[in-house]
Amino acid sequence: MIQQKSPILPHALKQIGGSVVLAIAYYEMAEISRYLASTPQNVTPVWPPDGIAAGAVLLFGNWIGYGVLLGSFLANFWAFRDPTSFLSLVISTLPVLGIAIGTTLGTLLGGFLLRKTTNLRYPLERVTDVFKFLILTGMVGPSINATVGVACLALSGKVPWIAYGTVWLTWWISNVSGIFIVTPILLSWGQFIQKNQHPIWQRLSLSSMSEDCENLSYIRHSRADLRRLRFWLIVVEPVILMGLVILIGKVAFGGGYHLEYMLIPMLIWSAFRLGQPGATLFTFIVAAIAVIATVNGKGGFVSQDLNQSLIQLQSFIGVITLTILVLTATIAERTQAETKLRLAFAELARTNETLEVRVQQRTEELNEKNTTFQQTLQTLKQTQLQMLHSEKCLHWDRWWQGLPMKSITRLVSFMAT
Repeated sequence: MIQQKSPILPHALKQIGGSVVLAIAYYEMAEISRYLASTPQNVTPVWPPDGIAAGAVLLFGNWIGYGVLLGSFLANFWAFRDPTSFLSLVISTLPVLGIAIGTTLGTLLGGFLLRKTTNLRYPLERVTDVFKFLILTGMVGPSINATVGVACLALSGKVPWIAYGTVWLTWWISNVSGIFIVTPILLSWGQFIQKNQHPIWQRLSLSSMSEDCENLSYIRHSRADLRRLRFWLIVVEPVILMGLVILIGKVAFGGGYHLEYMLIPMLIWSAFRLGQPGATLFTFIVAAIAVIATVNGKGGFVSQDLNQSLIQLQSFIGVITLTILVLTATIAERTQAETKLRLAFAELARTNETLEVRVQQRTEELNEKNTTFQQTLQTLKQTQLQMLHSEKCLHWDRWWQGLPMKSITRLVSFMAT
């Protein structure tokens, strides 16, 4: 019995440890978000903890939902607790528990719907799957979270029922934005690490060099050129790209110039050169710059109306996220199609080679059969001539034997004279 239970214990401990780690990450990210991206009205336009929760569920499964429940409870307990008395503390805990349950249910629902519709495929390699991820995991799941969470706050008297719609929309948009910018990072890097079991510099070089790497095979004989190329792809190019992003972000959000969408070409550059992991990471950086600047009253998204500012900010985040995810999925589909095409050409070449060998063998067999046939035909002709000659001789003998004796004598006498 002990031998049967021993494999289960490490697995259970692994699940418990994973849930605790997720809860800590959820709580810490919530505190960082409140500190860096909280408006004077105590509104957080982006809620990254929900992105961490959705990514963890999609990567590890529904069992890690316990970590989502615990992390959400801790993050909201310290925000909504009432330490006046023990009774008030217990009462203030009830809506927090309801918010945690709603967050967990919404996260699990989004993960379930995505897995069901994509047949457990990686959801960021196809354009159709990207839209399924954005709609089902990014929009449908947070609707459960916002509905349950705002209802719990309204029932506890922390939010008036008349403001239910406005609070619900702000809550939902913040969760959607968190999933849009954080979950793709976890999914893309998880997929990248799973596919590439090489050292870190090889992983970065493989992700950076797409099909252009195949055109650089002529420098493989030079180790110095290879080291220089790897250094450029791993260090120099991302550093240059990061510097341009920071420079444009500073000018756009700090200098008063409306150049926010000039960051999109930088993200497109990262998509082509750094692959999906690098592009999602840069998307997160750009979104973080935009959020922090907006909540501090800087940039072109700031207006006197808080809701209008948030809508403009969320529109920017949605545009860059959708653009990069669709672009990287298109690149992945193209790469897969090119790989399948190369395999098909290789298979066709092998088939043609096999077919040529078979045609050559068949031709030799036909030549041998043709030679045999010609020999057989010649033999038949000779046999037929022999048969005709024999038949003529036999006919002549029969005709000679059938003549009367007198006719023979006369014929001989005539021939003698």
